[in-house]
Amino acid sequence: MNTSILRGWSAFLLWSVGALACRPDPGVPDYSSHVGLRDPPATGAEFLPGPNPFERGTPRLYVGAFYEGEATDEILINDVDTHYYIFENSYQQESSSERVEGRLSDKLELNGTPFWGGGLIWDVAKDLSEWTTLYVSLRSDSGSFVDVPIILQSEAGGRVVDAQVSAAEYGYLNDGQWHNLRIPLSDLSGFDPGATRAPFILSAPGGTGGDTLLVDDLYLTQE
Repeated sequence: MNTSILRGWSAFLLWSVGALACRPDPGVPDYSSHVGLRDPPATGAEFLPGPNPFERGTPRLYVGAFYEGEATDEILINDVDTHYYIFENSYQQESSSERVEGRLSDKLELNGTPFWGGGLIWDVAKDLSEWTTLYVSLRSDSGSFVDVPIILQSEAGGRVVDAQVSAAEYGYLNDGQWHNLRIPLSDLSGFDPGATRAPFILSAPGGTGGDTLLVDDLYLTQE
């Protein structure tokens, strides 16, 4: 079983609306204002297998956050070259017992900054060309999350570029219910899985302080 204690890191992200963009160096990580974002689960909490329970021997990649179940492969957050960043302290993160998988989900609560965002970022490109499909579950009824941009990054010509899809295109609704998304990586125009620099980022301009989004059950498969 894979579990992870997430640590939020402040970072800088230059948001470029409507276009693929090179991501600036996030700078020196500063997590002095953040502590462990997952609390220990309540004693006796039921472990949920998720909408697509893991089947032993079926390839599944855990990328270090938003998932508690079993996997055949894993890339852990090591705070050296694989990181979890919260951009510019744009949201707070805590555990929630409202989940679709495991014992906990993660609740993102916006701080009312001009943009919000955060995600998994790798300093060195990794080859994920064997992995074809991203799964993630989202839940919100807050106005800031009528839709949720999902961003992956890859390296090309010495630059890091964004590839983005809309959660609404994969069944997400802003109705306060869980929605389990299945996203083929081939749908992300310009994304090269063989040179992945970020396997999962959520980020958008605007947002109202106090609005919340629940995130759970994130992994990749080889379908």
